[in-house]
Amino acid sequence: MEYLSKILLVDDERDIMNLLEEVLRQEGFQNILKTTTGENAVEICRSKKPDAIILDIMLPGIDGIETCRRIREFSNCPILFLSSKNDDVDKILGLSCGGDDYVTKPFSPKEVAFRIKAQLRRKSYDQKDFQSKAVLKIRDIQIDTDSKANSEIIYCFDETLLKRALNNLIYNALIHNPADTEIHVALQAGNKISITIEDNGNGMSAEEVDKLFQRYYRGTNTEEKAEGTGLGMAIAKQIIEIHDGEIHVESQKNAGTMITITFPVSN
Repeated sequence: MEYLSKILLVDDERDIMNLLEEVLRQEGFQNILKTTTGENAVEICRSKKPDAIILDIMLPGIDGIETCRRIREFSNCPILFLSSKNDDVDKILGLSCGGDDYVTKPFSPKEVAFRIKAQLRRKSYDQKDFQSKAVLKIRDIQIDTDSKANSEIIYCFDETLLKRALNNLIYNALIHNPADTEIHVALQAGNKISITIEDNGNGMSAEEVDKLFQRYYRGTNTEEKAEGTGLGMAIAKQIIEIHDGEIHVESQKNAGTMITITFPVSN
């Protein structure tokens, strides 16, 4: 199968870049752009508008993190980080600056290709299917992200990180349930902040719930399973916990799932 998607490779190690290009072409990606610096990557992204970017973190000049930040000023295309660092803090940093996935060197080039396919499918899902598939109901409660804007702040959080966590949780509900499943998101404020994501879909067994936030667990009942990263739910949980939040799951087979996220109130 040949893909029309345009892929930008950014790595100062030409051997790695050439190997990735070869594997991507074998997987059907024929429109591939390459550069060895972050500065050039930003300019190429502006002019050529790639559909996805594979971005090394350790680059000469501006590094991959800063490159990602600059690209995010004008583009929302999926960005997959390559790094020799395997520390959770580095992964969170990469994802919080706008990255969509993170692969540690040494890696399987074929795995990278499949992760790019998964990100492109996810992008397509977000653009085309999300509104028709999910019924979102958000209550009219404001959470202020500017600590100087209001003396009656309900809660102060990193907006980029929290959006990523919620996106991962909602996307997980989308791909693990039938197309006619309703997904309701509700926000409540009182002596704590509570966000619930509830669906009337397939539900999970107790064993599946126990594994839900484990790294690389891909779950069941999804066509995405073979191409997914298995990290989305683990990352969501980690983001919630670094905000001093808690996440709880209630689910039964064939009776839907409810995920509840709670945060303490800041005065």
